[in-house]
Amino acid sequence: MQIGITSSSEGFQPFNPSTDTVSLKSVIQTSLNGRITPDLQDILNRAFDKIEQLGSTNPIINQFTSEVHSNNVYNMQIQLVNENNGNLVVFQLYVTLTTSESIGSDVFLFHQYAKSAASIQVAYHTIELNKSVYARIRQSIIDKLGPERIAKYIQVLFDDVSML
Repeated sequence: MQIGITSSSEGFQPFNPSTDTVSLKSVIQTSLNGRITPDLQDILNRAFDKIEQLGSTNPIINQFTSEVHSNNVYNMQIQLVNENNGNLVVFQLYVTLTTSESIGSDVFLFHQYAKSAASIQVAYHTIELNKSVYARIRQSIIDKLGPERIAKYIQVLFDDVSML
């Protein structure tokens, strides 16, 4: 039995910003433009807003930014999940940014890198999980965690990140 079906995959390709400066946030937004639904774009934008509101000294940001770079090479993986005809669709965006700049205390996601000092690569991968298989996996997670814990986790993510 086949659980996941890869519906598309694109290997790493250069990303060429259209402006003199670029942030990882803008790379992500531009790369996902036209590839995800407006609802998913809205969720992503709200997540960016929440992260940006926290500021660089917040412990959540420290956890978020740990292990994300080495020697001015930054790696991000964005996963967005949606439903399509009852099937679970996972869209993945991979971004690698290599720079000669030091970002200081800025949050790497929002720092404006000089286009001339940044080399950016992006790749995409989409996996679709059959709805009957997804239903069994989803139910086993609900059975293990309980619907109350799942609901609280989702509320914390979207309503009050200070509780994390």
